[in-house]
Amino acid sequence: MEGVSRRRGTRSANRNKMIGNVIHGVVIIVLFFIIAAMSFVGSSFKNDNTMERSVSSTTAVVTAPSFDSSLVECIVVTAKSSTSTVNHNANGIIEITVRHDLSPIASKVFITLVNAHYFDNVFIFRVLKGFIAQWGVRTTNMNNSTKPPKTKDVVHNKTLSNTRGTLSFAGGNPATRQVFCNLGNNKRLDKENSRPFATLSQDSMHLLDRLFTGYKDGQGQIKTLHQGESAMREKFPKMSHIQQCRVVPAFFSSSQV
Repeated sequence: MEGVSRRRGTRSANRNKMIGNVIHGVVIIVLFFIIAAMSFVGSSFKNDNTMERSVSSTTAVVTAPSFDSSLVECIVVTAKSSTSTVNHNANGIIEITVRHDLSPIASKVFITLVNAHYFDNVFIFRVLKGFIAQWGVRTTNMNNSTKPPKTKDVVHNKTLSNTRGTLSFAGGNPATRQVFCNLGNNKRLDKENSRPFATLSQDSMHLLDRLFTGYKDGQGQIKTLHQGESAMREKFPKMSHIQQCRVVPAFFSSSQV
């Protein structure tokens, strides 16, 4: 009987040991899966962050052209007047992609003027439907000390043409400090050497298309500009202006000043 009891005790001990080994094994397997799951979650989180950075980078690449360029944003505001009904649909931001690679001189001058706040609060004094929208003349109460060089870019086979959505200096001369956006296809202006140095986005063009066009050439816009802002507001209450222009930092190019 004593031998039987010992054998039963031994079997019981072996069974308990086996159960303990099984439980130990199960615990190890559970821990393994927990660690694996945590590693997967961590990897996924890392991948999500990587994906977010990748998407941001991709977006930047899609938004910013691959060539050497800068992005400039200008706020367009329609003048408010208590004496006239104003179309406020012409308020918004225009995006200008400046092409340093194609027109380095004009591009450099334009960026310099933007950084000097030259185009802030200037009137879009000439808007001809289907032709151009022009700005860059400052009123007498503004600082006009910025003097660009009179040199022009060399025209080559990749130089932009005056098609809809392009931006040029008046007369092709950066020294004028006046720029105009082509609202239509004006390739005939290429002969005047007024070659574009930048392009505007499609949404920007839709905004410029809504500018008031009731003030024709020869109504004294330039003369009134020389009389000051209040005179402009009084005589041309529906005239829009550029409130502010700035270079978008994310697109700052090595060729800018």
